[in-house]
Amino acid sequence: MKDLEAVARYLGGELDAEAEATFERHLFDEPELAQAAAWLLHVGDALVAHAAAGPLVPVLTSAELDAIEAAGTRVLHCRSENGSLHATIPSDVELVIARLELDLHDVERVDVAFVSPAGVAYWMVHEAPIARDRREVIVACSAHVALATGDLRIRVTDLDGRVRGDFLLTSTRA
Repeated sequence: MKDLEAVARYLGGELDAEAEATFERHLFDEPELAQAAAWLLHVGDALVAHAAAGPLVPVLTSAELDAIEAAGTRVLHCRSENGSLHATIPSDVELVIARLELDLHDVERVDVAFVSPAGVAYWMVHEAPIARDRREVIVACSAHVALATGDLRIRVTDLDGRVRGDFLLTSTRA
């Protein structure tokens, strides 16, 4: 961990000239340190690419989900049943897709809130897209967040504030 922190300080330009020269000699002598530097650069590049693509929104259109799957992302689909969804997540899954089935015949957009057990919204997607043809809202959650959260409560309201559905996604490791 200390080496990883040193790599981060080096890549971040936080070392003075002497410390940088010493680190570079050390970097090229130790393959594991060079791998750590390459990994951090890769993570940094991925973060920049994500930032350039715009904000991450956890509610997807059918077309966006199709594109994610076409890109090779390993996805686990869960369908709601009486307001509940359960994901048993294998170790190779990257993304959990919660398919929230609703009667949406009379709306174009909805608000999707992620709520605490007390019912307080801590994250809101305003005017989220819906898959009206499929009568569902498609919510994406990374597998590690789904596992860390345990129970994820999702509330869907129309733009007039009427609750269209309350859902509970529970997740366990396979």
